[in-house]
Amino acid sequence: MPQDRTSRAGAGAREGLSTFAALVLAAVMMVSVVDVVGRYVLNRPLPGSSEITEILMAILIYAGLPLVSLRRAHIAVDLLDSLTPPTIARVRDIVVNLVSVLVLAIVAWRLWVYADQIRSSKDVTEYLRLPLAPFAYAMSVLAGLAAAVEVYRALRPAALTTAVTT
Repeated sequence: MPQDRTSRAGAGAREGLSTFAALVLAAVMMVSVVDVVGRYVLNRPLPGSSEITEILMAILIYAGLPLVSLRRAHIAVDLLDSLTPPTIARVRDIVVNLVSVLVLAIVAWRLWVYADQIRSSKDVTEYLRLPLAPFAYAMSVLAGLAAAVEVYRALRPAALTTAVTT
């Protein structure tokens, strides 16, 4: 039964993050289309389109981190996998998960610290004057979510694999 709840939670998280990433990507495409049509057909480019695109792309990249972790789609070199005994492979996988947790947690933490700094200094984009802190906080949370997925994978590697493949 706990496996079923874990599978449903993993599938729900995957679907939610996938939908979010798809919406962000669709927004990037819409901004680009409106800007190009406005620029070359109407001679009126979309004001601030480069700022909007930059912010959306940053969010898209960080939204992809937990998805990559959920799907176990990180880049991996498997030259020695056929020669590695299963016990050593399992230990290696746990170590890789824990290193991933460490790196993602540091990224999340430093992004949060950076978001605090730019919030206190009231940093905004140059043209549209959009506050930057909310976007940095969102990226920090997404990196933290990816770290949490990696922690779970290190502790219960089979649980999320079932959720992702079903």
